[in-house]
Amino acid sequence: MNEWIDVNDRLPDYDIQVLWVRESGFMFCAELDHDMDRMAIDKFLLTCSDISGKTTHWMPLPEAPC
Repeated sequence: MNEWIDVNDRLPDYDIQVLWVRESGFMFCAELDHDMDRMAIDKFLLTCSDISGKTTHWMPLPEAPC
């Protein structure tokens, strides 16, 4: 079973889709682009177009069933 990883502990590798969760519990899949610098990553973690708050945790996606 996968466990959530705190973004303060470590971030996922670049170009790998992972499941992210925000303070509100809103979850979404996205990847860190290898062209992102530290400022772009910080903006990704701290901002969202809605009111769901900053990104707090992530986990690898499970393997597909087929």
